Amino acid sequence: MAANYHGLLSEYRAVEQPVPEPLDPREWRAIVCAYAAPNMEDPQAYMDWLLASMNRDIRVIFLTPPHAVSAGAPPAVRTRVDMILERFGLAYTQEQTTAGNLLAYGTTGPHMQYERPLPAVPPLFDGYVPTKPQRHTPWLTVRNTSSPSGNAEGIAVAVSPAGGLALPEYVYWIDPADYRHKWYLDPFAFLSASLGLEGMPALTPTTLNGKRIAMSHIDADGFSGFTNVDKKSNCATVMMEEVLKKIDFPVTASVIQAEVDPELSGNVRLMETARAIFALPNVEPASHSFTHPFYWDANDKQKIALFRDKLGLEQYGIPVAGYSFDPKRETVDSCQWITDHLTPADKPCRMMLWSGSCDPKPFVMKHVYDAGLLNINGGDTIYDQHNDSLTGVSPLFKFVGPYVQVFTGQANENILTNLWTGPYHAYRYITRTMERTGSPRRLMPIDAYYHFYSAEYDASLQAVKDVYAWIATQDVAKVFTSAYIPMVMDFTQATVERDGAADVISGYGTCLSVRYEDTSTLPDLARCTNVLGYEVQPQGLFVHLKRGAGQARIVRAASPDNRQPYLQSATGWVDDFSHSADTIRLRYEGFGNGTVTLAGLPAGRAAIVSHNGTARSLITSLTGTLTIGPVRSGTLGIHLK
Repeated sequence: MAANYHGLLSEYRAVEQPVPEPLDPREWRAIVCAYAAPNMEDPQAYMDWLLASMNRDIRVIFLTPPHAVSAGAPPAVRTRVDMILERFGLAYTQEQTTAGNLLAYGTTGPHMQYERPLPAVPPLFDGYVPTKPQRHTPWLTVRNTSSPSGNAEGIAVAVSPAGGLALPEYVYWIDPADYRHKWYLDPFAFLSASLGLEGMPALTPTTLNGKRIAMSHIDADGFSGFTNVDKKSNCATVMMEEVLKKIDFPVTASVIQAEVDPELSGNVRLMETARAIFALPNVEPASHSFTHPFYWDANDKQKIALFRDKLGLEQYGIPVAGYSFDPKRETVDSCQWITDHLTPADKPCRMMLWSGSCDPKPFVMKHVYDAGLLNINGGDTIYDQHNDSLTGVSPLFKFVGPYVQVFTGQANENILTNLWTGPYHAYRYITRTMERTGSPRRLMPIDAYYHFYSAEYDASLQAVKDVYAWIATQDVAKVFTSAYIPMVMDFTQATVERDGAADVISGYGTCLSVRYEDTSTLPDLARCTNVLGYEVQPQGLFVHLKRGAGQARIVRAASPDNRQPYLQSATGWVDDFSHSADTIRLRYEGFGNGTVTLAGLPAGRAAIVSHNGTARSLITSLTGTLTIGPVRSGTLGIHLK
């Protein structure tokens, strides 16, 4: 999660596998070591690879004791560990104790005790002692009063131009009752300092032209289910009538083929309901699979044991007689069936919402990618007063082999209602997670994500309405889920590099926002290319990139002379932006009514705004901005008088 926030990607490798090929420092910033030493087959080859990587200016972060790999290994391994530690200005004395009566904290830096105070008594002294203090900055040290060398002070957490070191006992706390975690150290600051990210730009798919992305999607579970709200109806009909027809918000709705198909478990009435939902102008279609697999690998023994033995569930939520798991039928074929039987001609089904444990394997993802389908689900972010830790915030995505599985913005109501056992109104509290993942850092988009069975009870249905009502109070960019997913996928493909004074963003595709934490310098628009504008917000400086360009260059200055029209923010996409002495033209694309704010204009000037055949008069602000709204998709022309 913290890596994605900083605009970085993570690739996981098991240490029992052969070491990778040499890394290219233009592509790789660091290696994070969190290994279990007994699992490493060739520790000497691993340490040689780490040293070779450091020689290429690739940093190393240890989240495990570096020396652990040398236990029982040839002396050459210990020599290499010592060489790596020397880069940090450290040495290992082999002194180690957990005797709390002999230990005390030394240095405790400002980035420690982030979510939870450190233990009153240090849990461990491990003998990583400074030899060249100028090579690292200690965040946490522990004194060992029983050391043969006197009152030894060892490093528990430190950052360095070589990377970082954090002994696992001081990274996060684990609740012994429910195994929830809380950070001892600030993961954002630790990653930034260890990797030297200060001043670096971070692409982010959470934002569009300064506005936080907001979307919604519905898993199909309960589509045909009984509802106490209207006992003569079903959950899908109630959700359509009570929510989908009444909200001004884009929603992705899904069905499970086997549940609605009259040749399987469905009927004509369910087909008609699905068609009516997909015909709504604010709804786009998706598949929630053919049979709703609870797990996506029929040979996964651990998942079989979990669902069959502990939960009493077989693989399929909607069993089909004689059916054996077929990844293509669950994904590509189910989408095609929905297109052929349920959707309007201009709304083909091109999206998979993963079901069950949301764990598609590479052989499943290949079918999705080969067919050009989008995919989302998994992640289950919760960050509220009851789950009060950023460890509950997921990354934006995960790699599944060479493929990208996009995660949801927040968790759904099944989790907040304790697997649908109650309290049934609890989904309304997801707005707290939405708030906290948007500020003080914008970590995730807003995602109203739930199931059709939320229409089973009045309380659960009202909770869904409450969530949409809260979103309606937010200043956001409302998009369909099918627009957000490509933003994340393009985030994984883009590159960022420095070229002199310019930050060069290449291959960004639909991921159009760049964030800088440092707001003391601003884009010098005259020297930028393919930059529409920018806005300083509490979460940082957001720079808006031109859609459809292969590359953007951002050059910043302390006091740039940006006396030219530029885009400060918009609730949708802005294309064809141009300006002359007194005229500005652009094309706006967004859902429903939106706003466009321009900056860099003369203060207090009258402006005639033409939009989709209408005209109105406005006046620029004393700071040279002009907010135009409500606007709908179409062209805008602004003439300054």
